[in-house]
Amino acid sequence: MVIANCQFSSDELAVFQKFWQVCEDISTCRFIRDLPKQKQKFTIERQPDGTCRSTYPNYDKDDFLAYLTHFRKLVAEGETTNIFRILKLIAKYATDSERITLKGIRKNLVAEATAPAIQIAIGTPGNETSYTPKQIENILFNAQVFHTDDSLQGDLRKILDFAPLTKMAFLAYATLVSRQAWEISRVLKNKGYV
Repeated sequence: MVIANCQFSSDELAVFQKFWQVCEDISTCRFIRDLPKQKQKFTIERQPDGTCRSTYPNYDKDDFLAYLTHFRKLVAEGETTNIFRILKLIAKYATDSERITLKGIRKNLVAEATAPAIQIAIGTPGNETSYTPKQIENILFNAQVFHTDDSLQGDLRKILDFAPLTKMAFLAYATLVSRQAWEISRVLKNKGYV
């Protein structure tokens, strides 16, 4: 049900509806439902024989790929449901205090994508390649999941060699974006825009 004094056009409300549906699809995705059931830590323990044993979360590949198909709709530049497009659209008729909140959300998302607390540097000392979550996203989407861009295959090999670490770094970012999108979708629902 849409509120009577809504300033958004029917096309804009349709975009909100699509965004809300993407968020619903993500929240019901098996990968997201099962994620809290796993320990989210990486450990390396020295064994009595001198070897090391590492433990890390083991995610179901098919569930992860299914999640990425939904997540991509939140971050792909050309998608109408891109979270930054949605923030901009909401800001169109937002109050000044709401705009400040929206700018804070945008700033936080950009910071997490480009300057995260954990940044992966892979390679020989002095010749490392650093990867932010946004770069890992690009490599996964364009070299493995949705496309097979040959120019990214070397980067894909590097991040797959360190899969537990790179996947955990990427997931911290992706789940933050997904949670933020879900919260925005709840606000849209509560305001009667979807």
